[in-house]
Amino acid sequence: MKRIVNCTAAAAALSVAMVLGACTSGERDGLNLGDPTATSSTADSTVGADPAPSSAVPSASVQPSAAVVSAEEQAVLDAYRAFWAALDQAQADPPRSQDYLAPVATGAQFEQTNSAIKADFLAGEESVGSPLLAPRVASIDGDIAVVHDCQDTREAVRRDVETGEVLLVGMAEDSVESTLKRVDGTWKVAGTTYPEPAGVFC
Repeated sequence: MKRIVNCTAAAAALSVAMVLGACTSGERDGLNLGDPTATSSTADSTVGADPAPSSAVPSASVQPSAAVVSAEEQAVLDAYRAFWAALDQAQADPPRSQDYLAPVATGAQFEQTNSAIKADFLAGEESVGSPLLAPRVASIDGDIAVVHDCQDTREAVRRDVETGEVLLVGMAEDSVESTLKRVDGTWKVAGTTYPEPAGVFC
């Protein structure tokens, strides 16, 4: 089965098929939409005498530390997650979609997502279910940030409201690249693309 990515019709189809902003079209096969060095030492002992009990406290094994996220990066990630949460709300209430999207999206992302949600509503289609997100900040340059995400979109479904026919389903690994722009101090999603291959960020 192939996932067809269309900049207008699929823009708000599932949370998984939101192709907006700098959108590219194409299709994907499948179901849709860190050098530690070990050291050792020997203790001296007195010849002819029992070794003295060691008073050294064994050190805890060193575990890899989690990636440090700066306050600014965290703000970007929070804004990115807020966008996807708002998208779910907008898709559940198409007549008021703009009210949910305005605080989290800007520019082409807002315009195309909002238009696509309303178009799907009028066409008798709905998107249900949410993707599992695993975003990381790729870059921040002034008021522009780029987020790379590996989404599990298998629980996201687009279907015909009247018949219940499933029109689009998700995949286990779907790569997403979103550009965020800081507008009046608030990060908002400004554009989203789906790079190929699908699992490039996974």
